[in-house]
Amino acid sequence: MKTLFFLFFIIVISTTLSAQCYIQYTYDSSGNRIKREYVGGCAHPGPSDDQIPSADTLQSLAIESRSELIRLDMEARIKVYPNPTDGYLNVRLDSPHQNWTYRLSTLAGQLIHQADIVQQEFFIDIGHLPSAPYIFVICDTTDVVVYKTQIIKQ
Repeated sequence: MKTLFFLFFIIVISTTLSAQCYIQYTYDSSGNRIKREYVGGCAHPGPSDDQIPSADTLQSLAIESRSELIRLDMEARIKVYPNPTDGYLNVRLDSPHQNWTYRLSTLAGQLIHQADIVQQEFFIDIGHLPSAPYIFVICDTTDVVVYKTQIIKQ
């Protein structure tokens, strides 16, 4: 009986420990997340950032979180630079999108500037703002966040 209990205990502990799954994020020098990896004993970890399909195939996949997939796909298609900056912020989209808006706000959520996106590339003057971190967000027509990053104003 003791042997059966001991074997049962060993099996339960080993399966519990091997079932642990962790997500490890990699950040660039500005604090922007650039990569997500699944680490540990993940049986079915899901797609990593390198395995996210293109926008054309996203519609055919039945995946739980629409906004997460759109955001991950759009991070590769939207460039916001320089970061950190002391004057102008350059925003470049790979393709034009109608009725999208961008918002610039403080970390506390106070809206500083909001406007519609009408061009593929545009500049935002933040030279008059105090030196601090800000949140830059791009939303689609249904107000789903497709891009979000932290901007550092020097």
